[in-house]
Amino acid sequence: MGPPSDGLLPWSVLYNRGCKAWYPDVEMLDLDSLSLDTVCPRCRFWNDFTVRQVRLRDVIICRGCHSNIQLEDELNTVRKARTAVNRAMRELEDSLKSMSGIITLEL
Repeated sequence: MGPPSDGLLPWSVLYNRGCKAWYPDVEMLDLDSLSLDTVCPRCRFWNDFTVRQVRLRDVIICRGCHSNIQLEDELNTVRKARTAVNRAMRELEDSLKSMSGIITLEL
């Protein structure tokens, strides 16, 4: 399904006095691919990793000193937050699907 004939951009087009939105079918927000970074406790070099790596408690190798850095999801907070966000996105998707294709919000 393509955008409406009035040329609105997917998801939202903002105006000074309001917001018009078109809701296409989209995939859930992929939190696992979000990139984060941390400082190596040994050499202070910045290293990148993803939320998925934290959730899976991966070991990353410091790009500075090549030591192992164990990522820890203490009390499963990343897993719980990911579940909560996905649930909220499904509820939002269900709510938007029950509305008409065009939504107009007055600010």
